[in-house]
Amino acid sequence: MSVLLRMENLHFAHPGQRDYLIAGAHWELAQGQKVGLLGHNGAGKSTLLGLVQGRLEPDFGTLERRYGSVFVLEQEDRAEGELSAREYLLAAQPELLEQFQRLRRMEAAGLPDPLAYADLSQSFLEAGGYARLEAVERVAVDFGFDPGGLDRPVGGFSGGERRLLKLASGFVQRYDLYLLDEPTNYLDDRAGERLVRALRRTPETLVLVSHDRWFLDQVASHVLELERGQLRLYGGNFSTFAATRAAERLEAERKKEKLEREIARLREVERTYKQWGRDREADKYRPYEGKKDKGYIGAKAAKLQGRAVQAKERVAERIAELEEAKPWVEKFYEVRFLPVEPRQGWCLDVKGLAHRWGERALFEGLDLRLEWGEKVHLAGENGSGKSTLIGLLLGHLPVQQGEILWGSRVRLGYLPQQGSGLDAGIEVHRLFPREQHPQARTLLGAFKVSGEAFFRPLGALSEGQQRKVALVRLILQRPNFLVLDEPTTHLDYQSVEGLERMLQDFGGTVLFTSHDRYLSGRVAGRVVRLG
Repeated sequence: MSVLLRMENLHFAHPGQRDYLIAGAHWELAQGQKVGLLGHNGAGKSTLLGLVQGRLEPDFGTLERRYGSVFVLEQEDRAEGELSAREYLLAAQPELLEQFQRLRRMEAAGLPDPLAYADLSQSFLEAGGYARLEAVERVAVDFGFDPGGLDRPVGGFSGGERRLLKLASGFVQRYDLYLLDEPTNYLDDRAGERLVRALRRTPETLVLVSHDRWFLDQVASHVLELERGQLRLYGGNFSTFAATRAAERLEAERKKEKLEREIARLREVERTYKQWGRDREADKYRPYEGKKDKGYIGAKAAKLQGRAVQAKERVAERIAELEEAKPWVEKFYEVRFLPVEPRQGWCLDVKGLAHRWGERALFEGLDLRLEWGEKVHLAGENGSGKSTLIGLLLGHLPVQQGEILWGSRVRLGYLPQQGSGLDAGIEVHRLFPREQHPQARTLLGAFKVSGEAFFRPLGALSEGQQRKVALVRLILQRPNFLVLDEPTTHLDYQSVEGLERMLQDFGGTVLFTSHDRYLSGRVAGRVVRLG
């Protein structure tokens, strides 16, 4: 199996950074591997992708790129434009696309010049156009599209389908390496399954940045963790990685505790030697049984004091060795929503709700009643009306038909699907009242957002860090009813797992949408499906 990428002692820092973001990294990427890249928000995953892609160059160290072509999917990428889906998938070869469009125009006009059509069709054949059309249909089917629907305009597909089209475009024309950043973003369950089937089937080399643990369990052959500027490759999928890391952490904690106990014992010995040395020093000037010291006592005391100093130095050296040998164990802090007063009865009652977009009815006669303390997953395919329903509940959209009743003591907290919902130009500390600054900084630190970020503009933070700022604001609002629209978007896997525990322990009511199957299965007590 050939190596496509080799890193050795690689270092990189962005301009103005005091410390290296990537520091002494080693990694070999073998052809055919499907690698899930993990690391907390701000760890440098996007920087690493930039180095792999060739947009960035290391400050020093070895970086060998042994591939010619790279397909890159950014977090927000999706198919755009006025082309049909078939034309979009053909667009990587503009000459073929232009010939295909001319053929289609001739066909639509009823072939006014059959000889010209025949000549163009022959040229299209010789240029590999019909073979490419077959490849387009084959890849489209792999990604779950009906070949008969490929003549629909790109704009007529849902957001999730347009993201799948963007992904599919990379597999019509083969690349040496695929860098896919959050490929499951905005995909519903069915689209996610289509993506999994396509990626499991392909023999290509993939690097996948994803917070979706179910997706990584289905697709990844390896997991690459970026931590404190270092890279470590694990064999297996996410669950295998998580079990291995948990075992490693437990072993490291045990070793650290053992070494700390030994260090504490040696420090006590060190203090004893120090006191003993002081006592021997005093012996030089203390009368010995009432007799004048003629030098013997002082000499002996000096000799014993020297031994004490040497013994203390040996102990100090051993302590330094043990401190150096202590493994680094990452600290995790459990974040919780603030306590809420338990209540009984209903807190939300929706009766006969109906809503239409133009001629299309999203839902009709919708009844939904939530009790205090319930945790409800609002599910459905892309376009089924989940975000619309949330907009109606929050009063962001006018109610066309039906009734929405809220309990009198509901304190709503809302986390939107896109971004943080906050002004990107405002400095983070200004998003909190001054009296909340200590608590806000503590909570952000628990989410591994650096202290200096508190004084930077929100837009200067990564998407994941902005999401964490929004989460901290939500916590400090002390809500007793949470409305969360895709809450795991842009969060690293540790934060997603932390959010799971937060929602499990939350004493209020939760209504959420999510394509994260693990989170839904572990948090939701009830699923309400639209569509």
